[in-house]
Amino acid sequence: MSLKSYKLSREYSFANPRQEMRREKRLQVEYLYDLAADREDDTTLNGQPFKMSPRIFGLKQVDTFHYQITVETICEEDQFYPGDYMEYDGATWLCLNSHNFHGLYRKGAFRKCNWKLYYQNEAGEIKSIYVVDLNSTQYNSGEYTSYTKFTLGSTQHMLIMQKNEETVKFNDPQKFWLDSNLERPTMYKVSQNDNTPYNYEGYGLCTITVSQNEWNKEADKLITFDDGSKAWICDYWNPTSGVSKPSTSTPENVTATITGPATLKNGFDRKYSASFTDQDSNAMDDVQFKWNIISDFQVQQKTDGKAITLLVDDVNCIGKSFTLQIIHQAEVISELQIQVVDAF
Repeated sequence: MSLKSYKLSREYSFANPRQEMRREKRLQVEYLYDLAADREDDTTLNGQPFKMSPRIFGLKQVDTFHYQITVETICEEDQFYPGDYMEYDGATWLCLNSHNFHGLYRKGAFRKCNWKLYYQNEAGEIKSIYVVDLNSTQYNSGEYTSYTKFTLGSTQHMLIMQKNEETVKFNDPQKFWLDSNLERPTMYKVSQNDNTPYNYEGYGLCTITVSQNEWNKEADKLITFDDGSKAWICDYWNPTSGVSKPSTSTPENVTATITGPATLKNGFDRKYSASFTDQDSNAMDDVQFKWNIISDFQVQQKTDGKAITLLVDDVNCIGKSFTLQIIHQAEVISELQIQVVDAF
């Protein structure tokens, strides 16, 4: 639209003043949009070019590492919704929210994705999806675990991604690779998939909480793609072998229990023991397992059969917590949050 193509019309198109005002407003919006200096031509929405390049403004740092922008469009074909992806400035951005204002323009927020998540779907295909990876040290989502309530630790992350027919199925015990280290990778296991609060008329987001898990050298596979890039796929299986996807149920239907207090006095050691039962609640004595500790500080440990003795001797750790886990066949089957308390 040229500069001369817009003017307030005195030849009304509608007898209804409200309708006429809306028509005039639409002409004004289109005119100003055409002039906007913040429109970006080299952008795509879900891999497709915009019909009319969007306005992009309001870049801000929501914290030290994450960025957010405001996007505005006026064309019906350029409508965007939560969960849509926009390619802009050499990066992929995830739509967090959007709203259509009076049928004249759509405006919303996009967060910059900082990780490409790889996974294998139920058909055996290797897929990927861009996510916003938030370290739960800063983004504490409250209290959650499948065993007991505790505040999320630094070994947990929240992944925000598009909600679709595959991502809604990301649940325990699915694991993902979240690490730039290809030689000694760190894996994370899904503990929660929160996808109902962010649902908007068929569109939406999945906010998935993941906890640090073990690297299984036998089950996890390093994949090399055609472009030379590499990624770890957790619990990989070969779809061409004729063997269906392995069951993800708890190995041998084992239930583990950690016996011991949820507090540990600073400077004093305490013993914790493990016990196991099958699906019929019968005791199991020959379960192979190992203890694992997730902590941001030093926890001294000594194992003896099915027991482990723990000690924290640092006054600076009073009030802090760590997690004691039981791992069986590369799966966390029980864990206990332990808080360090003052001995006096």
